[in-house]
Amino acid sequence: MSWIKVVLEVSCHIGDGDEVPVWCKYGPGNPNVHCMMGDSGGSEPCQFVAWGTSPASLVLTDKDGESVAETGFDGDAELPDGEFARQEREWIDSKRKVFERSS
Repeated sequence: MSWIKVVLEVSCHIGDGDEVPVWCKYGPGNPNVHCMMGDSGGSEPCQFVAWGTSPASLVLTDKDGESVAETGFDGDAELPDGEFARQEREWIDSKRKVFERSS
């Protein structure tokens, strides 16, 4: 078995009047990894969750794999040579205190 890390954008589509699943961890409109894992983790994903790829994104997660800090660079545009690396370094430097707290 092999593992890889995947970054996805997740959105919640619970509407007014929809019954919120009892295992909804953060309430409607606040999706996270648990929404894709389903009730008690591992059965079906939440019927109100949608997700897609997240190109040109950096995400810092906590010990549970939930986002602590995130940023995305314009994934639809071609960045000039070295621009992604420059923006990545700036973001990491700006989050240095968060990284130190997380370790």
